[in-house]
This record gives sequence, structure tokens and C-alpha cells, in this order.
Amino acid sequence: MSCDGNINFTDNSLNSPTKWLWEFGDGGTSTDKNPKHQYTKNGIYTIKLKVSNTLGEDVLIKTEAMKVNILPIPVSQDVSRCGSGEVILKTNNTSNDYIAQWFDSETGGKLLATGNTYTTTINNNTTFFVENSTIKKSFKVGPVDNSFSSGSNFNNNDLRGLVFDVFTFIQLKSVKVYATGAANREIQLLDTIGGNVLATKIINIPDGESRVNLNFDIAPGKHYYLKVKGTVNLFRNATGGANYPYVLNDVLSIIESDVVTTNPRAYYFFYDWEVELKGCSTSRLAVKAINDCNSIDNRQGMNSFFSINYMKDEKSIKIIAKEDNERLLNLELIDIVGRVHSNESIQINSRGSQYLIPTANLYHGVYFMRLSDDKYKSYTHKLSIE
Repeated sequence: MSCDGNINFTDNSLNSPTKWLWEFGDGGTSTDKNPKHQYTKNGIYTIKLKVSNTLGEDVLIKTEAMKVNILPIPVSQDVSRCGSGEVILKTNNTSNDYIAQWFDSETGGKLLATGNTYTTTINNNTTFFVENSTIKKSFKVGPVDNSFSSGSNFNNNDLRGLVFDVFTFIQLKSVKVYATGAANREIQLLDTIGGNVLATKIINIPDGESRVNLNFDIAPGKHYYLKVKGTVNLFRNATGGANYPYVLNDVLSIIESDVVTTNPRAYYFFYDWEVELKGCSTSRLAVKAINDCNSIDNRQGMNSFFSINYMKDEKSIKIIAKEDNERLLNLELIDIVGRVHSNESIQINSRGSQYLIPTANLYHGVYFMRLSDDKYKSYTHKLSIE
């Protein structure tokens, strides 16, 4: 799952292909070996990769391999007061899946507060920045211990392990193991059974039951393989009893061991997986707190001066002045992931003045129009383009 729509794809094909054709499930394609793709709509997408060289070609299709659930950027309005004192900044988050975070700079900077409301004191005009951010969450998956069936210590070879699928960006924080004898052991993450090593960690595991910290970052993908390289001496349930798959919905599924054809209910080494969902954040929205006792414009909402409407049949956004007041406005049209599609200055001269913004080339979805003037006042309006 992706919460910002930006996905990096990696080709792990064998036999040195020289050409690639990726199809991302939303109409987008790429001929790069390891492309980056931006999804603009929420959904579940099937990924197709065709590779070729002088010997021929091959195709891999992963059905419903990518879930995209894009975070909306915050919606907020500037605030003003006359003189130094307290201001209250607000955003309109109504979801429990993410939180608003307030900062003192557009990137990096100091985290000032979390939540829909931020109360602070200003002496001068001050700009703050707010983003929506998912909260890192930890979950457990897999058998909680090794008591569900009989088994024994295993050290015959270092081939055995567990196969699992990942549906969103995670960190495999830790697993529980049962060791015979204290020793260094190397735990490996492979892209498939017998495939490429993606991550590895050598850990001194004590005798008996213990929790092993791995901290493996894992992208969405299927048939990952977790195993031990070299000396094993870890307990496994060999006589059946495993109840595959062990599923953490929309996150991870432990689907089988590597001996599924001969002993389909065997379970090897790694119990009570601790999985952390990786958080992500939107771009930040600038919100101004204004100290101005002279301008009436800074004591009234700009939305009282204009109407903004999406005209579906005309494929445009129409801005109409609601009063006789000349204004030079800066206009920004921003999509849900923070990309700016329009940034221009417009002149509004009198009541009824109109300005049209074409929408024919825009993707369908939610956009935010931000109007600001030279008096340090702005207004953000939410639009749905169909």
C-alpha cells in the first residue's frame, strides 16, 4: 500500500534482459529497468512486466499487487488579529487514519504541535506549515509461540524458511525464536526462495526463547523468503499443525514454508512477527497568521469577495468577483498529493469580473485552489474535478 502514490519498481529478472515494458495498471507505462511511477487515484492495481533479450521474452503479471490510498493534503485558512496575541490555526481532518502536524518551516524544521488545532502567540506576521501524516503502527502476526504442535531443534541444513507476501511498505521489526545454544546466527531476507539477498543481519542469539530484532525495511511484493544462513540450531514445528496463511489484513501474509509439497503444515523458526507500518506525510500547506490592524481585508474572509465553481460542461474552473474592488491575485491549483498544476497571477477589476482555468488536461480527482493577494491574505477552496 502507498499513501503518497509514489512507487519505485525494481526488476529482479534473471538472464540479463535488455528491454523492459512496465504496465502499472492505471494506464501508465515505462521502458526503464527500475522505474518510479506516480499514481493519482486510490485503488488496487495489477502490475505487468515484459522483459526481453536476444533469446526471447517473458511476462510477469502480479494481480492486485499495489494498493494506493493517497493522503489528502490539509485544508486550512489564514487567520488575522489586531496586535500581538493569541491566534488559533485549524485544519479540517476528520479521519482517524492520519493526523495533522504543524511545523515552523516548509521542509524539516521543528514540530510545533499535532492535531487539528494549533494555538500560538504572534507578534508579527508569521507563516506556519501543516501536513497530514500517517501514524506508525505496530502489529503482530504468525503463531505467538511454538506450542501449537510438536517439533524439535533443526540443524540439518540452512535451506529451510518461510514464504510471505507484503502488501504495503513495512518494517519487519522482530521475530521470536527458540535456540539450542547461544551463538551468532545470520538471518536473511530473500526476494524469493533461492533468490537475491535483500537484507541480512548477524545476531548473537542466546539459548532458549528470545526476541530477535531485525528492522528489515520491505516494499510491497510477493513470495519473499526469510531464512537462516549457516548454523541454524533453531526450533521448528515439523509434524504439522501450522494453520497457513497467517494474515495481517492489507499488510502481510505468511503463506507457507519451503517444504510445502512434502510437509505443507510444517513451520520453521520464526514466531510472533512484529511488523511496523511505515508512516508517510503529504506536502506541507503554508498557513499565515497576520498581525494587521489597518486592512479590513485581513479581518474578513477572502471567500466573501469571490465565488469559485467547477464548470463540468465547460471543462473549466470559474472565478467571479462579488464586489467592486480591484485586486491582483496569485492563484495556485494543487492536487491531492501536493503537485502544483497552475501558478499564475490574475487581475480582478470589478463585480462580475470572471477568470477561467481550463481543466481538460487534469486527472479526475480532488484539487485545492489557493488565492492570495498582496495584503498577505489567502483563501483555499476544495474542488472535485470529474
